[in-house]
Amino acid sequence: MDNILFALQIDATKEYAFLIDENNKQDFLPQSYNDIKRYFQIKEEKQIQKEEAERKEKELKQLEYVRLAEQKRKEEQAERRQEKENRIIQDLQSKATEIKYPSGYIVLIGIVSFFLGDFISVFLTPSRPSFGSYIIDLLCCIIILFCLFFILGIYFLKKIRTMKWKKKHPNDPVNQYL
Repeated sequence: MDNILFALQIDATKEYAFLIDENNKQDFLPQSYNDIKRYFQIKEEKQIQKEEAERKEKELKQLEYVRLAEQKRKEEQAERRQEKENRIIQDLQSKATEIKYPSGYIVLIGIVSFFLGDFISVFLTPSRPSFGSYIIDLLCCIIILFCLFFILGIYFLKKIRTMKWKKKHPNDPVNQYL
């Protein structure tokens, strides 16, 4: 019946002979049939308890797995939500930049022409005053003044475009980036 006890039915009777393993003879010495019966009841209870503990452990592992999967799903959702919010903010900032600045090339042309006027006035003016040097100075001053007015015009154009946008679209989320 197990590794300690072996039961044999005696031929043509309802009686049994119980054999005990030599190695376990000192620990298990039943005195009656009830002792043997109790031994198997205890053994069966231990087996049931062991199976119950294994089942509970398996259920706990499954619950932990489900909890971890749910936690991972929530973290992924939060990450996707954050990425979406970041994209929205970048789009709003990009749109605000487009509203503020009519074209980046216009500003670049103004700045380059300003430095070009300075370059002409410094390096092409002769050391001795002459009529040509006055013309070059006048030309450089006109270029520098043009550039200054150009840059100021772009600045005020930016302000005007921003104010018009805010007036036309008061509840637009772009307004916080203007």
